[in-house]
Amino acid sequence: MDESTTADAVVGIVDATAADAPDVTALATAVERAGGTPVVDDARALATMDLDAGIAAGDRALVEFVRARIDAPVLPVETTPSTRSVPADDADDAIAAVVAREHDTATRRTLAVNAPGIDPVRALADVTLVTSEPARISEYTLRANDRIVGQFRADGVVLATPAGSQGYARAAGSHVVAPHTSVLTAVPIAPFATNADDWVVPDDDVTLTVERDEGDVSLRIDDTHVTRIGHRDVVESTPDDSLTIAVTPQSTGPWPHALEKH
Repeated sequence: MDESTTADAVVGIVDATAADAPDVTALATAVERAGGTPVVDDARALATMDLDAGIAAGDRALVEFVRARIDAPVLPVETTPSTRSVPADDADDAIAAVVAREHDTATRRTLAVNAPGIDPVRALADVTLVTSEPARISEYTLRANDRIVGQFRADGVVLATPAGSQGYARAAGSHVVAPHTSVLTAVPIAPFATNADDWVVPDDDVTLTVERDEGDVSLRIDDTHVTRIGHRDVVESTPDDSLTIAVTPQSTGPWPHALEKH
């Protein structure tokens, strides 16, 4: 290994302080052992720095990495499998590969989400509209490219990226789609129908509208409440920049890495 390729590697570690997140101190120590310089901070602070790579300690840290638009490949540690996560027990070897720049890369499509009263939010996995109170049904319209795809009554609806199609959307009955596809999946949550539809739509211009609300509707992006959505409010999603993931031999995932090269 050429020492000159590792000595100046600056690696930002997003600390989201989640209870189930890996120990960021141990991750920083692994960076130092590999010859790099670790910087542990919140995502917005790291976004102002010139980083060679990033490490996201857990799902919440990865979401913050995405929202802060950190422009560096990220090594996910103990995140969902669809993001090519590294188990915590294998993190030291994976970090050594990243510091030495001996890693491969994969990408995950993200969304720019717009809704009334908020600045655009970058989403990695999913966009969810759901009634705030249990068993309170609302009516929703799904449009793609300004055409109505579906109208339905349900407790809510999940719009998922390929990465998110393995998560909450799948639990609600959605399809799982491969990571390199330019589509979104949409599935009603507890629909008021016996044989409810779900959809796969192009990801270039998709909207969700609350047509009737019998209670407060919450907009959640990557499982975080963002705002309340009212009657006739429109939530719009369009493609955003892709997230670059550092892939090492320790990375896991539901698909062979070769499938992601296209």
